[in-house]
Amino acid sequence: MMFNVSHLGLYFGISHVEQAKRQAQRLPYKAAWNTLHEATAANDLAIIQLNGLRYRFDNDRRAGEGAVSLIENPVGLNQDAVYWDSLAETIVTAQCYEMLRDHPAFSALKQTQWRDWFLERVTHFNQKPFEMTQAESLWLGLLNVAAGIVLEDETVFEAGAAVYRQTIDESVRPEGYIAKAVETHDGQSLMNQVLSAQALVLMAEAAQHAGVDLWSYSQRGVSVLTATTYPLYYYFYPEKWPWETGLDLEYAAGLFRQHGGFLEILNRRYDRPLRAIRLILKDIRPVNDLYGGGLTTLTHGVAERRGLFG
Repeated sequence: MMFNVSHLGLYFGISHVEQAKRQAQRLPYKAAWNTLHEATAANDLAIIQLNGLRYRFDNDRRAGEGAVSLIENPVGLNQDAVYWDSLAETIVTAQCYEMLRDHPAFSALKQTQWRDWFLERVTHFNQKPFEMTQAESLWLGLLNVAAGIVLEDETVFEAGAAVYRQTIDESVRPEGYIAKAVETHDGQSLMNQVLSAQALVLMAEAAQHAGVDLWSYSQRGVSVLTATTYPLYYYFYPEKWPWETGLDLEYAAGLFRQHGGFLEILNRRYDRPLRAIRLILKDIRPVNDLYGGGLTTLTHGVAERRGLFG
């Protein structure tokens, strides 16, 4: 597959929009549409993302205009922000730009100014002023994949894709854990694994919509699915997590509820849904994960079967 950018939603294409509309009255889409129409957002970034989705999925030009008015005046770098938070926020902004770049209210001049700002941020993050955690290095890879798509720059895109391939080649163990993510002794090992898996899924999905197949990339029998299925068991049995003690059901549920957007995307990669994914999604839907793609139950949901004949 060749690098071939199409601009719509970074992680979704027109077929996703059409499917969500076609199956709007079926679960889980029905709940996701209700969330799209009724949800309130906690901050400007969440407002932009939600209104961008309303523009894309509901043809709501007024919502899109509101999102454009916020995104066209980006703020500067917050040097005091947590590094991962700054990375993730920049990636969400890239996703939102992709959703809004054809809106009539988003002038060519404002878009040029936005891309200049975005390139400055991407350059800043790639200077790597300190040693990053495994999760941060993967989210930087995701930023480069997104930036390559936004800026139509294959070199930047490939820099991100190379991080993905190297992680599969060297870091994901056959059992599924990512050693540098979990062997941290910082009390965050399960979160580190989940954030790392999330970044891999988002990279693969964004690349798919740019004509590059990372989903099927594997080495020694290890692929992205190896890393993403590994932490699922511990949603149900967090006390058995081998890398630290003291985890409980409340912590695991909160972690997946906050960062579970990738599960809807992952769910589409299986011909028969994994039971663990199905059970987790049943608990946390509709999934609205700001950093993990937004309302992924809407963008990537799989309609539940209707009895014997679907």
